[in-house]
Amino acid sequence: MEAPRRLGLVISFADANRNVAPSPFGGPWPARIAITVTLERHAGIGRGTLLTLRSTPLDASDAELAAFREAMSSMEVGWGQTLESLAGFLSTAR
Repeated sequence: MEAPRRLGLVISFADANRNVAPSPFGGPWPARIAITVTLERHAGIGRGTLLTLRSTPLDASDAELAAFREAMSSMEVGWGQTLESLAGFLSTAR
C-alpha cells in the first residue's frame, strides 16, 4: 500500500461553540480557507521529502480576497517558521 501523498483540510476561526466565526483581528478575512499539503520524494541532497502547501479562500468576497492576498508574505513567513519548528522536533524524535 502506498503512503498518502496529499492532505486536504478547511480551516476557519471558531467561537466557543465551534461555529465558524469572523477573524478576531478585524477587517475583511475569508471565513474558510482550503489548505492542501502535498508530499513528494525529493531527489536532491539527502533525498528527503518536498512539502508543498497551498491555501485558497473559499466563497470569499472581493474585499476578503484582497486582504488574503495582502497577507500572503506574512503567511509565508508564519508557515515557514511552523515547518522549521516541526523539522527541528522531528530531528530530535528519531
